Amino acid sequence: MEQMLSAPSSPVRPDPIEAEDVLGPAVPEHPERTGLKGDRVQGAFHALSQMVNQLNQRLHFAEQELKDEMHSSMSPSVEPELEQCMAAEVLQELQAERAERSAMAEEAAERLSVLLESEVTVEELQHELTQKDQEASEVIEIGCTLAQELEELQAERAERRATAEQTE
Repeated sequence: MEQMLSAPSSPVRPDPIEAEDVLGPAVPEHPERTGLKGDRVQGAFHALSQMVNQLNQRLHFAEQELKDEMHSSMSPSVEPELEQCMAAEVLQELQAERAERSAMAEEAAERLSVLLESEVTVEELQHELTQKDQEASEVIEIGCTLAQELEELQAERAERRATAEQTE
């Protein structure tokens, strides 16, 4: 568990795409132009789609990492039923969290489309991406906390068993 908490998060969180690299400068080259049109809007939506997909991929990697960590931390003395019950419970919580984050990402996509139509700046896009990255980090932290709680519950159960065996 300590390895999971101290391990670098680079495999889970690759370098973010800079919005300006994908969208180009937000300031129109021609001042008479009042908004993003045509190819620029499609490019912006494509970039947003890529960013949302990357966030979903990060969440998926975090879930997979948590599942792998839970699997490797299970001791052989844990009953299979307890293992399935706890893993299912944690997985359900992670899936609910992922669905919530996905809904938030869709909401952000809608807000971003409105912003793009009103000439959003690169700084605003970077701020939005930073928020989503922070939210993904929070999901990873929640996963780590849940894994740690599972480990503590297993240790507590082992102690209870040992106490029960000693009293018999």
